[in-house]
Amino acid sequence: MSWRPIKSAPKDRLILLACFENQEDYYVCAGRWVNCPHTNTLIEAWRAGKEVDKDCVFKGWHDGYVGIMTGNLGPSWEYRGGILFRPTHWMPLPKPPVKKPRRS
Repeated sequence: MSWRPIKSAPKDRLILLACFENQEDYYVCAGRWVNCPHTNTLIEAWRAGKEVDKDCVFKGWHDGYVGIMTGNLGPSWEYRGGILFRPTHWMPLPKPPVKKPRRS
């Protein structure tokens, strides 16, 4: 596999992202495109009986493990990562290892 330009990256799943942060080396992490409100924003609006303000919808690449949840209130996101950044390249995640059956 080789790195591809970010413009060609899929926006519907977790992928590897890379960005040239400090002009010395790449920052590489798992991440994804986010285009919905954060879960806390969605819950607060629901509790207040209001709709989510369109300004509360985050759109952009986010690093770390980004989970998109779906439910009765609609899609929302939460992350388990660190910083916002501007990735320049992407690569698909490798396939997970296959667990071999144990011999008895």
